[in-house]
Amino acid sequence: MKPKVAEVFYLLLLPIIITISTGWMYNFNGLYGQDAHAYFGYALELSSYFDGGAFPSHFFWPIFYPLLGASLSYLFGHTLIMLQLVSALGMGLTTYYSYKLLHLNIKKEKYVPYFFVFLVLCPIVLKSSVLTMSDILCIGLIMGAWYFAFLFDKTKNGWQILPTAAFAILAINTRYAAAVLLLVPMFVILKNTIQHKKWIQLALGILLIAVLCIPHFYFKSNDPVGFVGHSWLTNWSFLNLFKRNFDTAEGSFSYLFPNIGFVFYAFFHPLFFSLGAILIFFIHPKKDFNSQVYVAIGLAVYLLFLAGIPYQNKRFLLLAMPFVGILFLEPFKRFFKLIREKFKVEMLFFVVIIFSQFGVFTYSFLTVLQRNKLEKEIAYVVSKYPQKHLYGFDMDVSLNSYGCDKKIHNMWVEEYPKFTRNSLVIFNEEKFAQQWKNKAPMNNWKLMNDKYEIREVDKFKEGWSLYELH
Repeated sequence: MKPKVAEVFYLLLLPIIITISTGWMYNFNGLYGQDAHAYFGYALELSSYFDGGAFPSHFFWPIFYPLLGASLSYLFGHTLIMLQLVSALGMGLTTYYSYKLLHLNIKKEKYVPYFFVFLVLCPIVLKSSVLTMSDILCIGLIMGAWYFAFLFDKTKNGWQILPTAAFAILAINTRYAAAVLLLVPMFVILKNTIQHKKWIQLALGILLIAVLCIPHFYFKSNDPVGFVGHSWLTNWSFLNLFKRNFDTAEGSFSYLFPNIGFVFYAFFHPLFFSLGAILIFFIHPKKDFNSQVYVAIGLAVYLLFLAGIPYQNKRFLLLAMPFVGILFLEPFKRFFKLIREKFKVEMLFFVVIIFSQFGVFTYSFLTVLQRNKLEKEIAYVVSKYPQKHLYGFDMDVSLNSYGCDKKIHNMWVEEYPKFTRNSLVIFNEEKFAQQWKNKAPMNNWKLMNDKYEIREVDKFKEGWSLYELH
């Protein structure tokens, strides 16, 4: 197989095939948790609108992921499958452009197997790629923007501004946090534009950005910049780097490590890379980071941004993984050299890594499968009840995805002064009691118990119960 063809196959096509095969192997439909159902629900609204239906409701998060899925489903049908296909495409883009970015500076050596093992089989990346969520597509778009920005820096071809602009704005319209990771490529573009006077290409790039933003302003015309008021941004603080307890609109949280420790999970936590904790000892900071100074700066800025947010979520570290992979390459080479020359078990070494990566993925994915099964079970049971109204939180978002026709009232959105009698309630008191103490979900639950008759009618796993409210 020719080198170029091999790159496309192993780093673009094979990751897509593995992602699709993994979802099929586990008989998984991609739906897990509130965000996945929200993306699916909005994609259904967009698909309906394309067919002449009502204008879609307000959607807080960026729209490119569900818009792309809805556009494909308009052409081919099967909205949920199309969203999964978009996630699989994001996996291919991530590995391909991460490798191409590194290869701009390293021409003589090929590291296809390394990127395949590090990114495609990274447990948290592989898990993200089979979910109906925007993360993996965003990573692929970010890496595309980085690659074309540095291709411009290397070749001085100003037309590289256009794909950089396209990838960058689409990444931001997929996940707003991408803007932080795009600061470095934007700096590179501006620096080279000024140095080489590529004003026409820059103007066309800005025009392209404006055109690609039209869907955002069209579907979010009532609140196009509402995301800047999110509590994670308004409560960002340098002091949060050293905190591990937070009380926010999203609940009360207590973590094992302060934020400054949490962001380094991307380097040593087995969910990210099984060898990470070992490779740390093979890092030569000055040599390794100087050779990839822009990557190191971009990663540092993003991790600093995450450390200032009053919340910890391993999902947020996903966007950092290609950059960690690039910085880990030299330490990996040193460790692999030791394995090859001293122990002479290089093939066994890769087999062990592959099985350990996939083993961690399988273990972590069991939680996803259990939640997915529970969501289906609860939706099926709730649908059998005659009541028209349902109050709930967390689990309520999944009900519509499985055809439940109840009018759903979210207990987090507001504190209700009164409730509709003869309604259903899906709630998990044990799960929410501490995190949501003195906040809307628990205050609503308290009012229901104090002022109404509430009777348990069905019980599910993991502490969930269905109640009738009278």
